[in-house]
Amino acid sequence: MSSSKTLACLTTLLLAASVSGLAKAEAIACPALPGTHLQYVAAFDGKPEEHVRLIADHGDAKRGYWKLGYVYDHGRSVTVQCVYANKETRDFTLEKRVDECRYRIDEPGSAELDCT
Repeated sequence: MSSSKTLACLTTLLLAASVSGLAKAEAIACPALPGTHLQYVAAFDGKPEEHVRLIADHGDAKRGYWKLGYVYDHGRSVTVQCVYANKETRDFTLEKRVDECRYRIDEPGSAELDCT
């Protein structure tokens, strides 16, 4: 399956955030919306409307990571945005410090994002 098809049929994002030495992880999932499907997930320095979209430090359409500690070092936070085929979005702000988020997109179009 091509990368664009994989992203187009992406249906789930699981975010396990293990922050600042806390053993407990918080799970966040992009909700299923009627009549559309999840197209991709983006990460932002601050709010998405500020248009500071982060490019993965290393990765491709299947897996990679963002190094994010510098965002928190400057007093800001990271927002993960779920983007759907009909252009609707759902945002999740990671208020507590996260140094790195790793993503993995599996067949048949599910994704995991682990942040520590």
